[in-house]
Amino acid sequence: KKSRIKVYNSEDDLPFDLSRSAVDLYIDCPRCFILHKKKAIPRPSGFPFTLNNAVDSQLKFEFDKYRKEQKSHPIYHAKLANEFGIDCMPFQNENLERWRNNFRGIEYVHKSLNFKLKGAVDDIWIDKNTKELIIVDYKATSTQQLAFDKPYHDSYRRQLEFYQYLFRKNDFKVSDTAFILYANAIKKSEFNETLNFEITLFS
Repeated sequence: KKSRIKVYNSEDDLPFDLSRSAVDLYIDCPRCFILHKKKAIPRPSGFPFTLNNAVDSQLKFEFDKYRKEQKSHPIYHAKLANEFGIDCMPFQNENLERWRNNFRGIEYVHKSLNFKLKGAVDDIWIDKNTKELIIVDYKATSTQQLAFDKPYHDSYRRQLEFYQYLFRKNDFKVSDTAFILYANAIKKSEFNETLNFEITLFS
């Protein structure tokens, strides 16, 4: 069976696509990366995080309501102002849906390496005072004590830095501060066919 994976060839004229997850794979396991990109042998995929994806969709829907009105989200605006001293609102741009699309995202062609670097963001806010873009990623979990101190959280930091890099290379003014918006499902609460979440912002 012929693989549909595009294999890297240094003789190709067109830039070779490298996603944010591919770069993270190289950092995690260079051998896995080479097998995938040069031999079309991918690392076995894990189970899809369908519940996490549902939370992502709900958060995007929530913030898009305020994006359309060009208003700050009342709940998160208070958190950002009180905890981080940031006054911001959802960023409106005609390319937002493309930047969110996993098969397109925001792109930058690194000419000397002939790589097309790309990544799909969850959300972008804009600081009302500095006019800098703030990169935001949504995460969902369910744990008794939510913290941002696990080894795999380094991957989350690199993810945000990668998006910051892409937006800067597309001539946007980007804040050095990015946010993880973590939705933590509360285990000890009445179900009633509804999951309740506690939202925490990590900068």
